[in-house]
Formats: sequence, C-alpha cells, structure tokens
Amino acid sequence: MEKSINVLGLLGSDIRSRSNAGAIEKAISESGSTKCIIDMEGVVFVSRSFADELLDICQKNYSTIINTHGVVDTIIRIVKKSRESGKKKRKGSEEIVELQDMVSLETYFAKF
Repeated sequence: MEKSINVLGLLGSDIRSRSNAGAIEKAISESGSTKCIIDMEGVVFVSRSFADELLDICQKNYSTIINTHGVVDTIIRIVKKSRESGKKKRKGSEEIVELQDMVSLETYFAKF
C-alpha cells in the first residue's frame, strides 16, 4: 500500500531550501513503503532547488507528486523540462532578461 506524505503538514506552505527535501526522504524511509504519494495540497511556493531535490527523491523512491497548483506546479514543470534538455554551460557575460508573467518565466527556465 502506498503511503501519503502531507508536505504542508511536514514543511509548511512556503519551502525555500533544498535541505527541506530531507524531511520528505526521511518520511518515505520511515513509512516502510516502497512507494509514496507526496501530496503538495496547500503548498504555495517551492524553490527551484527544492523542486530539483524532490524530483531526485521521487525518482530514487518511485514516488509520485500530486496536488501541485500555481507557482508550485510551474516550478516543478520548469525543473522537469530543464532535466530533459540537459544542462548547458555558457561562457562570457550574461544578459539581463525581463520576464512578464509565469508563462515567460517557465519558457525562460525551460531552456536550461
């Protein structure tokens, strides 16, 4: 049976650090289940680094993320897309890019 992990109850609604994903990994480990459902209901923000770590944990533990909304859903999709395209290193000066909304943010970060 799959265990459900309530991220809002575990970490709160605003998750800004990669290290917070360790609490989810610990909960998965302690669940005794080989596969967990990571429920993001009520979480309104996650950092890109947290999303990256969370996706690593899900892949390693065959877990699934559910109930992502708004910014959380966008950030997780951005990170997934960037993983699919691989990392690219650039040399030289970086340009400043103005982003107008979440769609332009998602499109921009999907390039990396």
